[in-house]
This record gives sequence, structure tokens and C-alpha cells, in this order.
Amino acid sequence: MDLQGWEHLRVLRTRDAVGLAANPALSQLESLDLISGGGTTQPFRPPADRPLRLRHVSLLAPDLTDLLRAGVARKLRSATVLVHSLDEARALAARPELAQLEQLTIGFRCSRNGVPSSAGLSVGEVVAEDDAACTTFFAAATLSALREFGLLGFPAGRDRQGFGPAGLAGIVASGIFSRLTALTIKDLPLGDAAMIDVLAVLDHDSLDSVSLQNIALSDVAAEGFTGTYSALRTLDLRQNYLTESGAQHLAHDVDLPALERLDLSGKRSEIQPIGDAGAVAWASSHNAINLAELHLAATGLTAVAVPELLNTGELEILDLSYNQLTGWPLAERLPGRSLDLAACALNDEDLISLTTATADLDSLNLADNTIRSAKALTAWAALPALWELNLHGSHLDDQSLADLRAAATCLLELDTGSKTDDDVRVNLAISRAEHEAESRTFARQLREG
Repeated sequence: MDLQGWEHLRVLRTRDAVGLAANPALSQLESLDLISGGGTTQPFRPPADRPLRLRHVSLLAPDLTDLLRAGVARKLRSATVLVHSLDEARALAARPELAQLEQLTIGFRCSRNGVPSSAGLSVGEVVAEDDAACTTFFAAATLSALREFGLLGFPAGRDRQGFGPAGLAGIVASGIFSRLTALTIKDLPLGDAAMIDVLAVLDHDSLDSVSLQNIALSDVAAEGFTGTYSALRTLDLRQNYLTESGAQHLAHDVDLPALERLDLSGKRSEIQPIGDAGAVAWASSHNAINLAELHLAATGLTAVAVPELLNTGELEILDLSYNQLTGWPLAERLPGRSLDLAACALNDEDLISLTTATADLDSLNLADNTIRSAKALTAWAALPALWELNLHGSHLDDQSLADLRAAATCLLELDTGSKTDDDVRVNLAISRAEHEAESRTFARQLREG
């Protein structure tokens, strides 16, 4: 890999590690990711005589083990690692340098031969080899500085695959969970009982973020949240099996005074059925006072819940995508920054109702609805301030596109996905010249989160 001419490069994500370890430019990097997009088969072995300024790496376990052994990354504080065998787990756990890590995200991929769980819910496939590697690693690893911790499994169709409750019990026994400020667990066949044990040992006063995605939780696990979490700003329980009962418990029976971001979304192919009652519970929740971001995609909502949701706290970001919201009601105001209504079965009449509201939106997503006319949008007082508008899957004609071009004077990104007379997908970028540099910076920040 040739990095000449990139003297200001600090972050590199690549699958091409050929020659990277010997490249002089490696010493300037602060973050290196060699496993995104499937990883690399080329071993990464930097010279032992060249100090590196790396603070974060994403590597396969043998590469991270060798990097720690070489002692060239003394500033390393964060790592994401994939383990593919019991031997790899043992070798990595033996490195005393793990004690310098403040953040670790780890996934075990020792076998693809999972065994379907016998639990009542569709939990997924528990891999015994992953359980063994996980238990072995956390029994031996020294992770005394760890504060942010992530566990990764792997999606398997509509379920998930990886280590199961036995592996998680080994991590609980290590004592790691009680020291954390941030916890992420994703795509693992765990279920309620295993997670109840984790929730019981978390520090309510130190936790800033909890993300438990696609790990087969139900209302039983939701009820495992009890008492006051005084510092918790982010709670992400997307793609599980919560119903209105679990959502209501979190809204009314738990104290989350610092909460700013909540995600209870389901999957596009499988909703998380909290329904209108579960969603509306958050409109009246004492936990919504600081809530700025609410994600309820694919949760079985109807237009009945919309008025109260629009009046929830001081929302800046609201995601209601993949719900059936035909019959959108008249409302006085919309969230302050971003509204996602993709695939909500909205039609032209719904668009008329939507655009009666006052808004100061930066981003509006109306993709994959049944919208044929842009008339209501072009007359909307909020349109000129929009930076980003997604109408992909709509059926706008050339005149509608021309009207949008004239009215949307600050728009940087417009995706119509329209079918013109030539049956060509149209993607337009429109920007006001005097705001172009500023708008590009802002739009990039939106995309990056």
C-alpha cells in the first residue's frame, strides 16, 4: 500500500495490508482498521524498532497479539478484535499489555456450526466453540483499565449466532461489567436470563451508554432495568422482542434523568411490537425531559400515536420509519433537526397534512412512500431551510423536480429516485453558491452521526 502524499492521514480503514507494516507512513496513524468489510488475509507485523502513535486498532487476534508483544504501540487505548480459535483466545489473553486498554470490542468466530437454542423465543444459534473461547479469554485476560466494552456476534438470517449464556456468564464472573461506563452487546443468541445477570451488576451511577441490539430480549429483560441510572444518556434496545409492556416499564418505572437518546426500533422484516401504547408512554414520561433523539422505526405504530410523539420533550431527531402512518394528522410542529418517515405508506394527502406544521428541519426522509406530487412541499415554508431531502421511490415528474429546484434554495442533497420520461433514476445535488462550503460540512456531519 502506497501512502506517499498522505502526510496528514491519521485514520486508515483498509483490507489491503500488503506492505503496510513496513510503510514509513504507518508511524503517523492514530487509528487503523484492518477488519471492516471482512478483514484481510495478509498478516500485519510492524517492525519492533519503530514506535507507533496508534491509539485505536481493529485487527484479527493474532495481529493484535503480535502488536502488543512488539511493544511498539504504547499509546494504544482502544481495540476491536476478532478471535477465530481457542488458541488465539489463550494467546491474546496472556498479553499483559491488555491492561492499558480503556475500550475493547471483541467478537468470537471460532465455528459456523451453531446449535439452535431451545429457548421459547427465537434466540438464535449458540456456538459451543465460541463459548469456550470467550470463557477462556475472560478468565485469563487482565483488563483493569477497561471502561467501554463491546461484544459482537453475527447475524444469521433473522436470528443471531455466537457465544451464548455460558460465555456471558464467564464475563460476568470476571467482574468487568461492574466497572463500565459504556456497554454494547450486539447480534448474540443470549436472551433474557443471561442479560438479567448482567443488568444486576452494572454501576447505575457510572453508566453513560447501554446498547443491547438484536440479542433476543423481551419485556422480562426490560424489567431488569430498575432504580435510577443517574448518568445514562443513551439506551439502545433495538431489534429485540419488547412489547408495549416493556416500553411502558422503561418510560414510567425506571428513573433515567440524563437520557438523551432512546432507540426501541425493530427490523424492517420483523417489527419490535411496542405499538402505539408503548410509544405514547414516552410522550408522558418523566424520562423524556432531556430526550433529544427518539428512534421508533418498525415498532407497529399507526398515525394515532403521531400527535403525542411530536410533542415529546424537545426532540431534535425523530425516526418513525417503517410504520404504517397513513392518515398523518395535522400538527403544529415537527422535531427540530431530523424527521425520518421512510416507508410509512404516506401519500399526497398525508404530505399536505405534514406540511401544515411549522418546522425548522435540516433533514427530511420521505423515501419509499406513495408520493406523486411535490406541490405541497414546494409551498411549505420549511422547505427553503432543508439541507437534505430524500424522496427516493417517489413518482415525481419533471415539472415537480423543476419546482423543487426553484423552492429548495439551501438543499445540498435531493434523492428523488423518480422515473422521468426516460425512466432514469434522478439524483440531484442543489446548493446555494454562497452557502456551498458550509452546507457540505454540515451534511457530512449529519451522515457521520
